[in-house]
Amino acid sequence: MPRIRFDQLAKQYLEVFLEPLGTVQRNLEVPGESKFVDVWFMPAAGLVAPAVDLGLLNRITTTPCLLEPYHHAPTRQEVRSCLLKLLWLQEDQRRKTEQNGLAQTERDLPHLWLLAATATHPVVAAFGG
Repeated sequence: MPRIRFDQLAKQYLEVFLEPLGTVQRNLEVPGESKFVDVWFMPAAGLVAPAVDLGLLNRITTTPCLLEPYHHAPTRQEVRSCLLKLLWLQEDQRRKTEQNGLAQTERDLPHLWLLAATATHPVVAAFGG
Protein backbone atom coordinates (compact mmCIF):
# COMPACT_ATOMS: atom_id res chain seq x y z
CA MET A 1 0.00 0.00 0.00
CA PRO A 2 2.80 2.56 0.68
CA ARG A 3 3.89 2.38 -2.97
CA ILE A 4 0.41 3.30 -4.23
CA ARG A 5 0.16 6.21 -1.80
CA PHE A 6 3.58 7.52 -2.89
CA ASP A 7 2.70 7.09 -6.54
CA GLN A 8 -0.55 9.04 -6.17
CA LEU A 9 1.08 11.74 -4.05
CA ALA A 10 3.95 12.19 -6.52
CA LYS A 11 1.52 12.50 -9.43
CA GLN A 12 -0.62 15.01 -7.53
CA TYR A 13 2.40 17.16 -6.60
CA LEU A 14 3.73 17.14 -10.17
CA GLU A 15 0.30 18.10 -11.49
CA VAL A 16 -0.04 21.03 -9.06
CA PHE A 17 3.52 22.28 -9.66
CA LEU A 18 3.37 22.01 -13.45
CA GLU A 19 -0.17 23.26 -14.20
CA PRO A 20 0.90 26.93 -14.32
CA LEU A 21 3.61 26.02 -16.86
CA GLY A 22 1.56 24.04 -19.39
CA THR A 23 -0.69 21.06 -19.93
CA VAL A 24 -0.43 18.16 -17.48
CA GLN A 25 -2.10 14.81 -18.02
CA ARG A 26 -1.91 12.02 -15.48
CA ASN A 27 -2.08 8.38 -16.51
CA LEU A 28 -1.75 8.98 -20.25
CA GLU A 29 -2.36 5.73 -22.11
CA VAL A 30 0.44 4.85 -24.52
CA PRO A 31 -0.50 3.39 -27.93
CA GLY A 32 0.05 -0.33 -28.46
CA GLU A 33 -0.08 -2.63 -25.46
CA SER A 34 -1.88 -0.97 -22.55
CA LYS A 35 0.76 1.02 -20.72
CA PHE A 36 0.30 4.27 -18.87
CA VAL A 37 2.68 7.18 -18.42
CA ASP A 38 2.49 8.46 -14.84
CA VAL A 39 2.63 12.13 -15.85
CA TRP A 40 2.69 13.58 -19.40
CA PHE A 41 3.67 17.25 -19.53
CA MET A 42 3.41 19.62 -22.49
CA PRO A 43 4.78 23.14 -21.87
CA ALA A 44 2.46 26.05 -22.60
CA ALA A 45 3.14 27.79 -25.89
CA GLY A 46 4.71 31.21 -25.50
CA LEU A 47 5.34 30.99 -21.74
CA VAL A 48 8.38 33.20 -21.23
CA ALA A 49 9.09 32.86 -17.52
CA PRO A 50 7.27 30.74 -14.95
CA ALA A 51 5.48 32.57 -12.14
CA VAL A 52 7.10 30.30 -9.54
CA ASP A 53 10.71 29.09 -9.54
CA LEU A 54 10.64 25.31 -9.29
CA GLY A 55 14.39 24.96 -9.80
CA LEU A 56 15.38 21.81 -11.65
CA LEU A 57 11.73 21.00 -12.39
CA ASN A 58 11.54 24.24 -14.44
CA ARG A 59 14.51 23.15 -16.55
CA ILE A 60 13.20 19.60 -16.99
CA THR A 61 9.85 20.81 -18.27
CA THR A 62 11.05 23.17 -21.00
CA THR A 63 10.17 20.44 -23.53
CA PRO A 64 7.35 17.86 -23.71
CA CYS A 65 8.19 15.06 -21.31
CA LEU A 66 7.14 11.91 -19.52
CA LEU A 67 7.67 11.99 -15.75
CA GLU A 68 7.89 8.66 -13.94
CA PRO A 69 8.29 9.06 -10.14
CA TYR A 70 9.67 6.16 -8.07
CA HIS A 71 9.75 5.79 -4.30
CA HIS A 72 12.59 3.30 -4.67
CA ALA A 73 15.60 2.87 -6.95
CA PRO A 74 14.14 1.77 -10.32
CA THR A 75 15.25 -1.60 -11.61
CA ARG A 76 16.60 -2.22 -15.10
CA GLN A 77 13.23 -3.69 -16.11
CA GLU A 78 11.39 -0.61 -14.84
CA VAL A 79 13.74 1.67 -16.78
CA ARG A 80 13.25 -0.43 -19.93
CA SER A 81 9.49 -0.25 -19.48
CA CYS A 82 9.70 3.55 -19.25
CA LEU A 83 11.90 3.68 -22.36
CA LEU A 84 9.34 1.60 -24.23
CA LYS A 85 6.60 4.09 -23.30
CA LEU A 86 8.84 6.94 -24.52
CA LEU A 87 9.53 5.24 -27.84
CA TRP A 88 5.83 4.51 -28.39
CA LEU A 89 4.97 8.16 -27.77
CA GLN A 90 7.76 9.43 -29.99
CA GLU A 91 6.63 7.17 -32.83
CA ASP A 92 2.99 8.18 -32.34
CA GLN A 93 3.97 11.86 -32.52
CA ARG A 94 6.07 11.22 -35.63
CA ARG A 95 3.10 9.60 -37.40
CA LYS A 96 0.75 12.43 -36.43
CA THR A 97 3.26 15.05 -37.59
CA GLU A 98 3.70 13.30 -40.96
CA GLN A 99 -0.07 13.04 -41.43
CA ASN A 100 -0.29 16.81 -41.01
CA GLY A 101 2.46 17.32 -43.59
CA LEU A 102 4.91 18.75 -41.08
CA ALA A 103 8.52 17.89 -40.33
CA GLN A 104 9.62 16.80 -36.88
CA THR A 105 13.02 17.52 -35.41
CA GLU A 106 14.83 15.72 -32.62
CA ARG A 107 14.20 18.80 -30.45
CA ASP A 108 10.43 18.27 -30.82
CA LEU A 109 10.56 14.74 -29.40
CA PRO A 110 9.41 14.22 -25.80
CA HIS A 111 11.98 13.40 -23.13
CA LEU A 112 11.79 10.83 -20.35
CA TRP A 113 12.56 11.74 -16.75
CA LEU A 114 12.68 9.09 -14.03
CA LEU A 115 12.32 10.81 -10.66
CA ALA A 116 13.88 8.80 -7.85
CA ALA A 117 15.68 9.66 -4.65
CA THR A 118 18.32 7.09 -5.47
CA ALA A 119 19.50 4.77 -8.22
CA THR A 120 21.93 1.89 -8.18
CA HIS A 121 25.24 2.40 -9.98
CA PRO A 122 24.82 -0.73 -12.19
CA VAL A 123 21.41 0.47 -13.43
CA VAL A 124 22.65 3.99 -14.11
CA ALA A 125 25.72 2.63 -15.91
CA ALA A 126 23.63 0.18 -17.95
CA PHE A 127 21.73 3.09 -19.51
CA GLY A 128 24.72 5.34 -20.16
CA GLY A 129 24.33 7.56 -17.09
